[in-house]
Amino acid sequence: MDKPTSLEDFKENPIVGVEVEFHGTSTEKVLLKNYAQQISRSSTVSELNQNIKITTERLKALGVYRSCDILVLPGPITDSALVTFSLKDSPWWGMDLNLLPNTEGGKGVISAVLKNIRGKADLTKFCLGYKPNTSTFEAEFIHHDKLYYPGKWEGIYSVKKHNEVIDRNVTENIYGGSFALKSVDGKNTFEAGRCIRTNYFALEPSSSDIMNTELPVTPKNYLAYTYLSDSRDKKDEPHTGSFCKCINEVAFGEFTKFYRFDCNFFKYFQITPNLSLQTSLLFGSLFEWKAQVNDRYKTKFVKGFDFLKENPLGSSSTLNLEAKLLYYNTPAFGRIGKFIPFLYGNVLYPEVIKTIRDKELAKNQIRGSCGVGVQWNNPYGKIEFSYALRTLSKPGDIVPEFSWSFIIAE
Repeated sequence: MDKPTSLEDFKENPIVGVEVEFHGTSTEKVLLKNYAQQISRSSTVSELNQNIKITTERLKALGVYRSCDILVLPGPITDSALVTFSLKDSPWWGMDLNLLPNTEGGKGVISAVLKNIRGKADLTKFCLGYKPNTSTFEAEFIHHDKLYYPGKWEGIYSVKKHNEVIDRNVTENIYGGSFALKSVDGKNTFEAGRCIRTNYFALEPSSSDIMNTELPVTPKNYLAYTYLSDSRDKKDEPHTGSFCKCINEVAFGEFTKFYRFDCNFFKYFQITPNLSLQTSLLFGSLFEWKAQVNDRYKTKFVKGFDFLKENPLGSSSTLNLEAKLLYYNTPAFGRIGKFIPFLYGNVLYPEVIKTIRDKELAKNQIRGSCGVGVQWNNPYGKIEFSYALRTLSKPGDIVPEFSWSFIIAE
């Protein structure tokens, strides 16, 4: 009896042409064909099979389809193929809850999402955020056009109102809008925007008048480029690999002229199958021609410290080094998630660039802490609870033994 044929028997067979069709969706078919154009470039059966798998994953990543059925048929001419995607749209609206990291310990965000309302695999979000550490709210409108330049770039329009605590008595209110281009692989983002910044003072009215004179309403125009690289073996429980996010920002205007560089780098080392070491470096540097207090760095809401007693005008650079030993062999509790215990140690070094060559100045800047904690991985994000056993602090620092934050999970 002859051996049954399989895909392996035909994988090197040439293909002279591939037609692609989409059915069952309200998304514009021309955009989808451009999004799946690598299928049309397939030259062999094996390459066609691989490109169909890649396209299926990319369609899933758009986040607006509930299901996808694929049918491959012979094309109208010899050695050609017809690939048909039968898509079912997701419900046109939905709700999301996410726990996201930021410079103030993190925030919870509830989003109402409208899907594919323009027929471009787009997501329209109305977001309300709350930051527990500062008891402040923020709001944002986002329109995410995932087929802005099909297969290459996504377009993101944003209008938002949020705030940033500068110190215990001053809060910055920010109103702004931006447009960003994000590469499909998520590695590169170019953003341009403008924001208006006002300040709220927890002071007597007469003092507030003086502070408003010193900290006036300031508009800021900016251009930013973000690079993202992620080689972690697992996002929830990484054993090896690294994560890197670098942000370059140029700000310009009457009150602001500066260049800022921020880098968040995480590296993971597997010690045993259930034990991993996470090391991290958070670095920021501000090269200013004209900058406000709002533009400079303030170290706040990190393990062992709520606020540091720093230069009231802020720092032009900052460095945070941390090592964390994670134990992954703990039970999962279904929808509740998983609790991962850890040991940690960190070093905080504000104004690192200006003082690194002067031992006495550096000694007055460096802080640190070590302790224990637990990381809660849940369906909405990651929350970290820690207890500082030892702290190297300076007079005027606010040093709570217990602290918590939302941590990076991108």
